[in-house]
Order: sequence, then structure tokens, then C-alpha cells
Amino acid sequence: MKKHSVYTFSKCAVSEALCQIALHHPEKKKEVEAVYVDVFSFYASDDLDKNFVDYEFLGLAVGDCIDCRLKNLLPLIRILHEKDLVDTSINGSFEDVEEYFRNPLKHNTKHKIHNIFGLYDELLTTWAGFKEDKNTINQLPGRDIQPPLQPAVSNKIGRNDPCLCGSGLKYKKCCGK
Repeated sequence: MKKHSVYTFSKCAVSEALCQIALHHPEKKKEVEAVYVDVFSFYASDDLDKNFVDYEFLGLAVGDCIDCRLKNLLPLIRILHEKDLVDTSINGSFEDVEEYFRNPLKHNTKHKIHNIFGLYDELLTTWAGFKEDKNTINQLPGRDIQPPLQPAVSNKIGRNDPCLCGSGLKYKKCCGK
């Protein structure tokens, strides 16, 4: 999450996974918090070249901290906001972030943990405009429904096969020239 060359939403996936770990395993919340302290401290550092700050990632990561109620991070989040390192179009100003922490969440942020097939099914049902043929999905390895195997049939004429025109010659000596 600290590398500038990593795609923003890849870093966000890691942040969301950390948040889900904290929500599903409250005993790990301090460890998750320590990771965010490390990441936020890295970005808040005066040594950091501001050209490599991922403002959008920081905004989304702050949102994940709100979702998993990591209130102890507020001082670091304040510093990030004071240094204008956070995309405020995501969660608003620092005052808005404080307000989010003061109020109960309006929605459940704890997600069901799926296996790979469950994730794929969720993608199909929740991503707007994403359509895929269910037959294709069922052909994935490990799925219960498998299409029957059929022998491959080739319509290609071999060079030594009889010519299709009915001349009696081999294809290579007749129409295949």
C-alpha cells in the first residue's frame, strides 16, 4: 500500500481486506490498526516526495478505517488532511470523518467471506452491467455442473482426401491446386 507504482484499486483491495479481517476477527484489530499506522505515517512523512502520493487511495483507506471503526487513527488521519494528502471527495473533510466516527454506521460493513466461486457469483449479481453466460461459469474447474464431452469434429479437407467436386482425384491434385 506504500508503493506509488501499484494501481490504486489494488491497494484499496488490500485495505478493504484488512478492514474485513478486523471486523471478522476482533482479536486482530490491533494488528490491523498497526498496519494502517505504518501506511499513514509513511504518507504523512515529510521525507516523502508528494508527487508519489496516492490521494484517492488514502481517501478510500480512511473510509475503510471508518468502516472497521479504527478511531485511534484519527490523529494520523488529521495530519493527512492537514497536509492535503487525502481525496476529500470520498469522505469529505476531516470534520466529516470525525462525524462518521461519532455516529453509528448506517449500513453493515462486515461482508460475507466467499470462496473463489462465491466471489465470482457475487460479481455477476452485483456489478452493474456485468453479464456472462451461466454455461461459461459452470464450466469452471470445481463446479458441479459440467457439460458433456463431445468429440471434436473437423470440417477441414485433408490434402489426400477425395475431392469434394466428385472427380475421383485427390483434393491436392484437383480443386486444392
